[in-house]
Amino acid sequence: MKKIISLIVSALMLMVFVLSHKGAYADTDYDNFIKIRLTYPLRSERKVNLYSNSGFSLFDIRDLEEELEFFDQNEIQVTVEKGEICILDSKGKLLSSLDNGDNFLIVSKYDTTIKVEEMYYRGYIMFKTVGDKLYVINYLDLEEYLYGVVPREMGSSFHIEALKAQAIAARTYAIRNFNKHIRDGYNLCDAEHCQVYGGHNVESIKINEAVDETKGLIITYDGYPIEAVYHSNSGGYTDDAEVIWGGYAPYLASRVDEFSKSFPNSSWKLNLTSEEISYKLKNNGIDVGKVLDLIILDTTTAGRVLDLLIVGTNGEEVISGNEFRTIIGSNILKSTLFTIEKENKYDYEVKIYSIDEKGNKKAMALDNINIIDKDGNILKVDEINYIITDGGIKSVNIETIPSAVNFTIYGNGYGHGVGMSQWGAEGMALNGYNYEEILKYYYKGVDIEYKK
Repeated sequence: MKKIISLIVSALMLMVFVLSHKGAYADTDYDNFIKIRLTYPLRSERKVNLYSNSGFSLFDIRDLEEELEFFDQNEIQVTVEKGEICILDSKGKLLSSLDNGDNFLIVSKYDTTIKVEEMYYRGYIMFKTVGDKLYVINYLDLEEYLYGVVPREMGSSFHIEALKAQAIAARTYAIRNFNKHIRDGYNLCDAEHCQVYGGHNVESIKINEAVDETKGLIITYDGYPIEAVYHSNSGGYTDDAEVIWGGYAPYLASRVDEFSKSFPNSSWKLNLTSEEISYKLKNNGIDVGKVLDLIILDTTTAGRVLDLLIVGTNGEEVISGNEFRTIIGSNILKSTLFTIEKENKYDYEVKIYSIDEKGNKKAMALDNINIIDKDGNILKVDEINYIITDGGIKSVNIETIPSAVNFTIYGNGYGHGVGMSQWGAEGMALNGYNYEEILKYYYKGVDIEYKK
């Protein structure tokens, strides 16, 4: 099960990040339109409700000038029945059926948006059948797509130059990953697996302005669109993608990032009990019993945890920092840039002290003590039955397994820490840097140019 988790984590990383700075991307059949599979607004896998104040027009994607059919309805329902796409009115009456919906588009007759369940979208809506499931796809201009992406990644309260940098990074990601889901009949999805897309509902004038003022600009390295990954806050240090994920991307290099400090989540603290960690580990196929210790074995030069040893009553396990973060919860353990402090608690307490040459007394932790007996044998405290006290020799039962273990994790940053820090971009913008300077700070050796 542990291997399965590792594979899932690795697969997720690879799905959002293909580490080759000359990776394949769409450079053919690209007409500035993009197909986005919608999942957020849907309530069913087999049907969807569409709304328009001006009725619905049906087009063939190969000819957007000639209207094939007009549905004079304010509400229609699209379903899949025996592999066919059926268009029904609000009362369930069949208006039209399509043998293959791949090439057909529905659009509001005169409105600039079409309502899909409770969310509004620009452009066209198209459909694809996969078995008895219905894929709902938004077909729209790439720039209009970005209107609904940037607000989900960076709020309108951010400085306009930071928003421009985010718009260019998001555009670059879309171009670089244009064929990510092409075998499924669309380009990108609307979820975190690609880029979170909220449609017209999340648009704002300020963010649309940032998109418009950077129209067509992308980030390139050696003439190719880069993998423009980004995260919320670097915690003061970005990291080398090659170390975090493997592969080769010279533009994603580690650097000190003072601009991210003093912003939300630049530093944080998380308290976890042994029981909480043990429960989450067991739910993910790792059973070491009661967790007694968490030991960081290896870190990146920036300090992000690469390998972590988990010590339990039933054994030990070494997992990656990314895997540990996934198990605890990426919104709980906000990054892998952390250190750990441990506190053991016992049902009753036996205090043991050491005395230095000056007579100073120092308390010793029970699980760190070894004592030499009269024969020169080194004994752990759990092998000792008698100790010398100021009242003479006494029999003791020293409990070395704590009844409770509490961990305090001191962390910095939020996210994977590779590429652009969004709060760092805000810090740079507030200090007078423009979008090009921001992008070239976080992506080493890149150019900003119009997409070809």
